[in-house]
Amino acid sequence: MPRHWKGTPANGCSGCGQDFTSTSLFDRHRVGRCEYTFEQGLELDPPCEAGRRCLDVDEMNAKGWELNDRGRWLDPVRLQASREAFAKAA
Repeated sequence: MPRHWKGTPANGCSGCGQDFTSTSLFDRHRVGRCEYTFEQGLELDPPCEAGRRCLDVDEMNAKGWELNDRGRWLDPVRLQASREAFAKAA
């Protein structure tokens, strides 16, 4: 299980070992249905591969997410939107 973060995790995932800069991004890295595991889904008739899982590093990179200097995943688009909102409010 990879652990890239430095120090205490902010929003660490016990499933994949990744850490995220927000609970929102943590939630977005979990995909699929919650009702059953991947293995249980394969036993359905017809089989379904939509079990809940973590995005892998390649999938997060494909979404444009990046690791910051603390080893936490961030979404640069949302980060910029947050900066602009705070600047407008200030």
